[in-house]
Amino acid sequence: NMDPATDWVPSEFGSVIDIDGGNDYLNVTHQGELNRQMTDGFTASAWINMNDISGGDVYSDDNPRTLIGKDDGTLAELNYMVRILGGKISFLYRNATDTNYVTENMNSHVITAGVWHHVTCVHTGSAMLLYLDGMLQASMHGGDPATTDSQTNTRVVQIGQMRAGAKRQLNGKIASLYLHFRPLQPSEIRTLYRDPLAPFRQRRFTPTYSPVEE
Repeated sequence: NMDPATDWVPSEFGSVIDIDGGNDYLNVTHQGELNRQMTDGFTASAWINMNDISGGDVYSDDNPRTLIGKDDGTLAELNYMVRILGGKISFLYRNATDTNYVTENMNSHVITAGVWHHVTCVHTGSAMLLYLDGMLQASMHGGDPATTDSQTNTRVVQIGQMRAGAKRQLNGKIASLYLHFRPLQPSEIRTLYRDPLAPFRQRRFTPTYSPVEE
């Protein structure tokens, strides 16, 4: 639901998508490989430049703002979602037994509006890790992340808003958005922070999927 003439804008990363917080979003057609079992390992990473991070920790129709998610429109079959809650990274999924959401939020190190930041969410198979600008800022070890897989679904991957209610739209720019089908190591995350095109240059990053770059 975007206009290539106006919603792809120049930046220091080249041409990037600019999501306006209103009706802009991207759909990525469902493919089996986009359904991830968290205990197999998973990483989502992107550069973002937020126009608006207001809302704090209060949940509303506008907050948190969705970067990327694979949900069924109700969140009951949420495979994974990365969002920005009042300027802080939030990573969650619905467990396979459909009893609760497994969530890890960054409690400090708030993203600055108008500044490019690199965000990375990792599930190692037994822990959830959140990185900002190449540095580990939050983690959850043991408990649900160590013992539960996620719900799966046949829905699209949506970038820029939550499918459930078509709300919580991102307001900002996105560059170099990657889904990595394994947990990236800290050294690899630092490499991505230093070199956004590293997955295209270095074989060690495969398998990787980039719904924005394609």
